[in-house]
Amino acid sequence: MLKFIYEGKNYNYGIGIGKQPYDIKTEIDVIEDANIQEAIDAFLKIMQIATYRIEGNKETILNAVEDYFEENF
Repeated sequence: MLKFIYEGKNYNYGIGIGKQPYDIKTEIDVIEDANIQEAIDAFLKIMQIATYRIEGNKETILNAVEDYFEENF
């Protein structure tokens, strides 16, 4: 099973810059028999919550994972 956890504290960077007037904690549990597509979907969802935007898409992430394994294993 995979578990993704994100915790964010409140912040206020000033007028026009951004604020989050609350703490947030999010957990996503990916079941044991989930396929890679479902695990990537869960990862993208937690990143969307944590960063409010995601650069790229699933294809970009798959390419990054493939590149990492080619370089390190």
